[in-house]
Amino acid sequence: KNFLADEARVLRAGDAAVLAKKDALEQFKKDKSQIAFARQTVFTGAADLAYVNSAYTKSDKSGKRTERGIFLQIWKLRAGRWQIVLDLFLPNGEK
Repeated sequence: KNFLADEARVLRAGDAAVLAKKDALEQFKKDKSQIAFARQTVFTGAADLAYVNSAYTKSDKSGKRTERGIFLQIWKLRAGRWQIVLDLFLPNGEK
């Protein structure tokens, strides 16, 4: 929550776009899934803009895999702090 910009956009397949930090934090609280990210991640940056993307896996409380896909985060440097302005998770249909 410390890295999420106030005007961050959060996009999840099947859900309406979330357009504010407060609403995004509420959505995150509702999702009780465990998320594991692939070890190989692509990070590309410039002076004030960067993005990271990779694969992810979501599991329920029992450890059963419920979703696999790719994610993308776009970060902006503002007042010396990196903040997420876009957070996108896109499932690929596999479990």
